[in-house]
Amino acid sequence: MFRINLIKVVISFCMVLFTIAVLASPQPKKVVDQNGQPVLHASIWVDGKLHLPIEEDGTVRSSETKGTVVKIVALGFETMQLSWEEWQKREKIVLQEKSGILDEVVVAATRTDRTVESLPLPVTVLNSEKIQQTGGLRLSDVLQEQTGLQIVSQHGTGLQMQGLDSDYILILLDGEPLIGRTAGTFDLNRLSISNIERIEILRGPSSAIYGSEAMAGVINIITKSFGRENQLDVGLRHRSFNTWNPTGNLNLGSKKWNTSLFYDYFETGGFDLRPETIGQTQNPYQAHTAQVKVSGNLSEKWQSSLFVRAYQENSTGEMQSSGNEILDMNNSRSDLNINPTLRFKPSQKFLISLRGMSSWFSTNSVTRFQSDQSFFDIQNFDQFYHRTEVQTDFQATPTHLITLGLGQLIETVDATRYEDKNRFDAGYFFLQHQWDPKPKVNLVTGLRGDLHSQYGGRLSPKIAGQYKFSENFSWQASIGAGFKAPDFRQILLNFNNASSGYYVFGSNLAEEGIRRLENEGLIARVLIAPENLGELKAESSWAINSGLRWKIGSKILVQGNLFRNQITNLIETAPIAQLKSGQNAFSYFNIRSVVTQGLEMDFNYAWN
Repeated sequence: MFRINLIKVVISFCMVLFTIAVLASPQPKKVVDQNGQPVLHASIWVDGKLHLPIEEDGTVRSSETKGTVVKIVALGFETMQLSWEEWQKREKIVLQEKSGILDEVVVAATRTDRTVESLPLPVTVLNSEKIQQTGGLRLSDVLQEQTGLQIVSQHGTGLQMQGLDSDYILILLDGEPLIGRTAGTFDLNRLSISNIERIEILRGPSSAIYGSEAMAGVINIITKSFGRENQLDVGLRHRSFNTWNPTGNLNLGSKKWNTSLFYDYFETGGFDLRPETIGQTQNPYQAHTAQVKVSGNLSEKWQSSLFVRAYQENSTGEMQSSGNEILDMNNSRSDLNINPTLRFKPSQKFLISLRGMSSWFSTNSVTRFQSDQSFFDIQNFDQFYHRTEVQTDFQATPTHLITLGLGQLIETVDATRYEDKNRFDAGYFFLQHQWDPKPKVNLVTGLRGDLHSQYGGRLSPKIAGQYKFSENFSWQASIGAGFKAPDFRQILLNFNNASSGYYVFGSNLAEEGIRRLENEGLIARVLIAPENLGELKAESSWAINSGLRWKIGSKILVQGNLFRNQITNLIETAPIAQLKSGQNAFSYFNIRSVVTQGLEMDFNYAWN
């Protein structure tokens, strides 16, 4: 009897010890969303250090780590912070979806995927829902409603940002630059919004990443990708001025490959704000856009993609010449982009991307006398741009990401307005370090070096930082250098507007052009001696941006940005001679110093 009682005591004692051990050990717990689905990309921080990886079913791996505060962070969800005791008690961590735009992913700012809230830079992201809510048909319709952006109609529909014109804003399509500007303006009406997934607006100089033309900022348009599903979308829009816009998007997907086909047709009858004059303010035109995106996995470590886009536009109209003759105008322009990409990921820490980009842009303008259809003027413009670039991303530690890029580019222009076929060559490198030393601090530093056949070498540094006072309030500041190289037009243009009678000469041809007009007896007086203009220099700037993001509750988001740009050698156009006809001859020169500064504030309120 005594032996049996002893055995019972021992068994009871072991059960007590086992129960105490179970209660003392960390209980298995899962991180899920409101629907009970596991959130696999969540990061769990214990006292400011990254710990506790997550299994495929959302279960948190057991760990011997102990602490006082646990923070759960996941893209698209509100950050949750728990005491260590509360963390120990919970078996399920339910994350709430985040409202607002701070969870949107941005590529343009650092050439890597980062959310808006983790970027120490003034960035705005427009997702497909917000784009659709504008009711716009072309890119200009969407951007004109954004804080800090102004639409200008000069040689097309252009854009102003931080007090600088379209010349200083780089337009990207899926991360690659678009070419084809008229007098420095990229016409935003060339881009349909029907297949745009999101638009990233990066304010302030970005030359440390993108080089020339990014002195005011960057607009990156990301086109839609439908994943591996088979899908067909068809749309038709109609609005005033007899404007029609049918679209179609076909996606074909499999386990390894995805192909997306897109077509957009745009037709408008134009409009006329001055019916008393001959010709319309906006001539009628038709535009076709076709796009193909192919992407897939060659193996577990190799991925490839191909992007091809073609654009064709035709317009007609009439105008009155200086001799009161009625002229018929037929204009066309076309754009072709081919961008292949190859990615190699040898390990979780390395990603190597090889990108190619080739673009062709051309315009053709034929003007005839309406009376007998004889030629009045013919203008052609052909531009070619090619860039090859390799980029390596190295995740040294969970808080250190290093990016190194090398590239070369070729650009040629052959046009009626230029005497010969002209070519620019350039090579460049960029180095960037993203460092998150603490959950509340983000730092981005970068440096780019350019070596150009026309303006020599240029270094562009940048540093940006963010401090989060809380999960809902953060402060950002950045200082960086920007530059813009003189383009073909500003250096080599030789243009006479036959209908109006004025002349425009590039800086390299101004002296020769004025002497020729003098010999022809067309000059009334010289306003600026061409030999005094000097060699045209590249523009450069130093800019400071400082702002805040403040989320008030779950419905209100306030964003502000204070900026100042100090620009040196700004390139400007001015008359250098007056003609006997009363018109002028123009050329380009540098202004020593210009300052733009201002404050941008954006308030968002979600009713429901």
